[in-house]
Amino acid sequence: MLIFDFSIPFSHPCLAGHFPGNAVVPGVIILDEVMQGIASTYPSARIKNISEVKFLNPLKPDILVHVNVTKKNEEVSNFTCETSECLIAKGSLRLQGAQL
Repeated sequence: MLIFDFSIPFSHPCLAGHFPGNAVVPGVIILDEVMQGIASTYPSARIKNISEVKFLNPLKPDILVHVNVTKKNEEVSNFTCETSECLIAKGSLRLQGAQL
C-alpha cells in the first residue's frame, strides 16, 4: 500500500483556461500527480497504462488530496483520490517494479 498527499495551487498554469472564474483541476493533472507520487516512492516502477479511471467530483485548487494505492494482483493496482469531503477519482493501473 502507498499513501501520499498532493494539492494543486491556484497559481498552476492550467487553471487559467480551465473554467475561468470557477477553476477546476483537470483530470490529467490529477492523474499526473498520482503517477508522480508513485514514481517518487518507487523510482524503478513503470506504469504501463491506466486501465480504468472515473472522475467522480470536481477538484478545486488548493485542496489537499489523499491518494491511496493498493495492489490488486501482480500487475494491477487500484487507486483512490479523495479530499476530506469526498471521493474525487478512482481507477486501476498496470504497474511494474513497485512493492506496494
